Amino acid sequence: MRLTDVANTEELLRIIQSVPSPKAEPFKLWLAQTGADHLLDLADAKKLQEEIDTRIRARDDIREHNKSLAKAAQDAGVSTNQEFARLQNSGYMGLYDGETSSCH
Repeated sequence: MRLTDVANTEELLRIIQSVPSPKAEPFKLWLAQTGADHLLDLADAKKLQEEIDTRIRARDDIREHNKSLAKAAQDAGVSTNQEFARLQNSGYMGLYDGETSSCH
């Protein structure tokens, strides 16, 4: 076995960048475009993760509000599932100009 010099990714890219041959230019351009595409992919992934995090927080907020609504309804005397369904349907009607939650 022989000891050989090795380079990390950054060092290899710098070596490629320093090649003076015009024949290396297409490869350099391809490498630059690949790097730019990768940076865009990372930015898109970050935006997607932020959107997912926002949706998770919203879902958790809605869950907590629904628990509060159920507790308030129970405290107000709503005791059966049917009564609670009527209460929720009244909410839909108020929000959606008289439309109910049932499908037509």
